[in-house]
Amino acid sequence: MKIEYDRDVDALYIRLQEKNVARTVELDEGINIDFDKTGKLIGLEVLA
Repeated sequence: MKIEYDRDVDALYIRLQEKNVARTVELDEGINIDFDKTGKLIGLEVLA
């Protein structure tokens, strides 16, 4: 697991797996989850 914070855009990203993103789903305004090509969760993004 890797946690990254981008001050320029005020975004937090929690990477669970080092895989390419195949699909992103917006759960709520400013909260996105990323999936790989098999549908497994690979990351979570929180935008402020």
